[in-house]
Amino acid sequence: MEVKLATKKDILEIVARRMMQKGERIDKNHFQGVIERILETFMELLASDGRMEIRGLGTFRVKKTPARMGRNPVTGEEAKVSARNIAQFKAGKNMLDAVKRE
Repeated sequence: MEVKLATKKDILEIVARRMMQKGERIDKNHFQGVIERILETFMELLASDGRMEIRGLGTFRVKKTPARMGRNPVTGEEAKVSARNIAQFKAGKNMLDAVKRE
């Protein structure tokens, strides 16, 4: 299996093709709009609630990182790194099982 970075467009094409293969009719523009709204909602919920779980896929959460002193990798000079929020993901059982397959 060739490893390739899948874009949102690639994923939409794959899902649309699979649906058509199963005889399910789909309007790609409508489908793209639905996916866009799902992703927007997902990000809004994560930002407001700090946690989002999709059973089997995994759990996303917002982690607060404290301010710290870091180093500029080019100059080696110390620099202050501000506190910030980052998104973390922990894979669920179904995803872990799928990734284990060779």
